[in-house]
Amino acid sequence: MPFKNLMEAVVQLNLLDLEESIAWTAAHILNRELFKNPEMKKLYAIDSNEHFDAVIVEQGPTQISLNAFAYRFNAPLIGISSLDVFNHMRYTFGSLILPSHISNWQVNTLPESNMSFWRRLVNFYEVWKQMYKWANVHIPIEDAIVKEYLGEDLPHIVDITRNMSIYLVNKHPVLSYDRPEQRNVIFFHGFHIAKVPPALPKDLKQFLDDSTKGFIYVSLGTNVKWEHLPNNTFEFFLEVFSALPYKVVWKYDPDLLPGKFENILASKWFPQQSILAHRNIKLFIYQGGMQSTEETVYYGVPIIGFPIFWDQMYNVQYMTKLGIGVHLHSNNISKESIETAVHEVINNKRYKDRIKYVSKLYNDVPYDSLQNTVRWIEFVIRQNGTLFLRNSLSDETWYQRYDWDIIGFLAILIFIASLLILWTHQIVYRSLCLALNKRGHEIVIVTPRPMKDPTLKNYTEIDVSIVNPTVEEYKNQQSQMSPSELYKYSFDLINIMSDAIFNVPKFKELYKEDSNEKFDAVMVEAIAGLSTCTMAYRFNAPLIGVMSLGIHNHQRYVFGSPILPSHSSNWEVNALLGENPSIWQRLRNFIEVWSLIYYWTSNFITTEQETAKKYLGHDIPQVIDVMKNMSVLLVNENPVNVYPRPEQTNAIFFSGLHIQKTLSRLPKVSHPNIKLFIYQGGLQSTEEAVYYAVPVLGLSVVSEQEIRIKRLVSSGAAIYLPLNKITKECFHTAIHQILNDKSYKEKMTYLSYLFKDQPYDTMENALWWIEFVMRHKEVNILRFSESDNPWYQRYDIDIIALLSVILFMLTCIIVLIIFKILNFILNRIAF
Repeated sequence: MPFKNLMEAVVQLNLLDLEESIAWTAAHILNRELFKNPEMKKLYAIDSNEHFDAVIVEQGPTQISLNAFAYRFNAPLIGISSLDVFNHMRYTFGSLILPSHISNWQVNTLPESNMSFWRRLVNFYEVWKQMYKWANVHIPIEDAIVKEYLGEDLPHIVDITRNMSIYLVNKHPVLSYDRPEQRNVIFFHGFHIAKVPPALPKDLKQFLDDSTKGFIYVSLGTNVKWEHLPNNTFEFFLEVFSALPYKVVWKYDPDLLPGKFENILASKWFPQQSILAHRNIKLFIYQGGMQSTEETVYYGVPIIGFPIFWDQMYNVQYMTKLGIGVHLHSNNISKESIETAVHEVINNKRYKDRIKYVSKLYNDVPYDSLQNTVRWIEFVIRQNGTLFLRNSLSDETWYQRYDWDIIGFLAILIFIASLLILWTHQIVYRSLCLALNKRGHEIVIVTPRPMKDPTLKNYTEIDVSIVNPTVEEYKNQQSQMSPSELYKYSFDLINIMSDAIFNVPKFKELYKEDSNEKFDAVMVEAIAGLSTCTMAYRFNAPLIGVMSLGIHNHQRYVFGSPILPSHSSNWEVNALLGENPSIWQRLRNFIEVWSLIYYWTSNFITTEQETAKKYLGHDIPQVIDVMKNMSVLLVNENPVNVYPRPEQTNAIFFSGLHIQKTLSRLPKVSHPNIKLFIYQGGLQSTEEAVYYAVPVLGLSVVSEQEIRIKRLVSSGAAIYLPLNKITKECFHTAIHQILNDKSYKEKMTYLSYLFKDQPYDTMENALWWIEFVMRHKEVNILRFSESDNPWYQRYDIDIIALLSVILFMLTCIIVLIIFKILNFILNRIAF
């Protein structure tokens, strides 16, 4: 290795080169040594007779070859990471890379908000070059190591990794920028933090107790040596520390200090958590390591971040964004900058106030993180793997995953051209509202289907059944229009209903300026008119969305999530696609979906904005901005019943709220003698069929029903018959096939087992999130900041388009040159 120490490598190499030159090289050596280890050889030998229920492997940038042990022992693979999700893991799983999003720390220059096109282009190049090298340089070596020791017939190591059941990631939403992740990513945090820190050694306790003016704790972790830091860094810190009126507890070899200092206590090791928990601590100066970040937030201690390498830059940048500390840059460190930072953080009480607030958020969780992680591991073991959580995008080529080829194709066409010149789901919301009411919350609900139950206390219903004829009109048109026509038609009807709702007298009394009404939260059916979302602004309360269906494309557009026009999860198209659609089918879907989003933004939103202004005043914010700041979106969706895809973190999923666990009467699909359920594919009916393990024959009316049935078909628990192609013979055949083939019942029974086997009660989880939002008033930490960017920047569409046009032009130039050369040669031959 050409470097004397790690610090020298950090100074001379940028992050991605450091990963390639140091981490990858070391990985090949270490992984080979692990496979060569005699004890490991005994373990994985063919005749070892070892059996494991699961194989858990750390998923850093280096350990991918070790995933092969899951295949060797025929056990589900579980990944775990003490850091955030790595880009190469997102690439493997088919998730979003986002080179220039502020959540991406694996880049040479950390992204910022509102980056220029050219800076984003550089990030795009650097990140995808790293992905290319990872796939074509690092992975072949790792795959060769595996095959050398476990046999040539082993599947490719990337394919083994792609089938990972769950990926456990050490990440708390309070401590990182939000972004969509695949459904098999399970977050945990704070495992290492002791609820009661161990007692301090007597001499250290005396030193801290005597620090009546407070003390500063300083640690750069275990990998960074102070004496290796460049630019007289150690001398600057020592000069500042020795002159401070505060005591300093410094994780440093005391033998290397140039003398003794009355206010400095140095040691090679300190019980960090016990120190951070001490009442006299004023400040923590650290390198930005993930575990130290969690500890300082847990104990509520402001920080000065002095990051050196890896994810530390990102962590410190985010801490400063939260307002709980100051960032000291290692490349321009000075005595003055250190002094200024220390006095700023200690003397400005806003840092302490902010860390107290962030600590409160960090510690306010719906379940014990360790227990939840254990439950997920045991869930994987019980199910012998959870492939139903696997993102099918991982099977597609990289340029098809987010329609890059479509974007490139359209960009070339545009370049050339420029040279030439719902309401039946009220039961879900009713269940939530009744559960909140039962927990002591006063509820005011605006509904077209009031229960009118006089026994309910603190439960007020505002009847807006005036909109029901409009809903019936929509139902009558369902089978008469194509999906895209139906969506546009539904948008127009929603505009009409929004105006009608605002005109209801009791509702007017509620929102009028002098009503003096106050609410802890405003919950809105997210498919309804956006103008009703402005009630959150009117009452200065956090906005919570609820969806009885899956998330719509226009909602993903607002939240900055990926659209994926041709993914199997997308039902908002005129024709659902199967696996491996052609580029022309995907082009058609791309145009359909984005045309619909354009119609939604330019027509529907404009009308909703006018409705909001008409009834709430002209100073009302843009309704799309109100929706963008939604705290959480509660979505009625179980992963068993849908095609997995990345979603924004503020999407909280629940399922089966309407299903009675204790039956007062038998529902339509729970009788012991039932053999088959013939239905239209509605969400609530699907949940009931799966819950009670009844095979189904689906006859859908609209595409959201069709995709739900097809998901069950893909699981072997259903048959789908298109209504426009149904005949007496095929209907008869389908019925008898399900009744006589017991595999349909077996598959549905297995799906029912999966549906019911959950790490927590989804109703309780949904209620916890609602009350969490009420407690903290707003939860912007879950907001995906990509939603603030123009649509063409969100997934580097503009960069892909530019590169496509450049590639096209280069190809044209090369073809022209070849043509000219051939023409010249032919003319010479002719003469």
